[in-house]
Amino acid sequence: MKYARIINLIAVDVVTQDPTLLFHPEIAAEFVAVPENIEDGWMHDLENDTWTAPPAPLVVAEAAVPVIRFSYPHAAEKETDITVNVSVVNPADNSPVPVNNTYYVPLMNVITGAMDQMLVVPIIDGVGHVTFSVPTPGRYSIKTDLILPKPTAQLSETPDIAIY
Repeated sequence: MKYARIINLIAVDVVTQDPTLLFHPEIAAEFVAVPENIEDGWMHDLENDTWTAPPAPLVVAEAAVPVIRFSYPHAAEKETDITVNVSVVNPADNSPVPVNNTYYVPLMNVITGAMDQMLVVPIIDGVGHVTFSVPTPGRYSIKTDLILPKPTAQLSETPDIAIY
């Protein structure tokens, strides 16, 4: 046999043992016998003396965190134009995310640790690009942790660019 307290026509604290063994006497006095199939949350219709299960919980799909992807050549000659394409996408289906912002992206010399250039990348409807050239041979990297304003999206990997 099951017992439950009925609050606002809803079964709560459903138990299979005698409530007087489990609760303070004042609380135990609120329990009534209920059918065996009743669980917490079931609603009692007094008019028809029937019970209805609660609706299934609403499952909300977790929104995918957008990803900022950088695409560029991994090697180039010095003083050659290099284009970095940037896209903000939904990782679930690679569709563009309508982001409109201008980002300041530092290009660092990996060898010296110095900033070579600050790239200004306007993003319109989730897509943008910037073209630049590097006069000095070396290894260069986009410093994603120093992008301003700080992106709210995840950042894809950004391999180094070798300038020869």
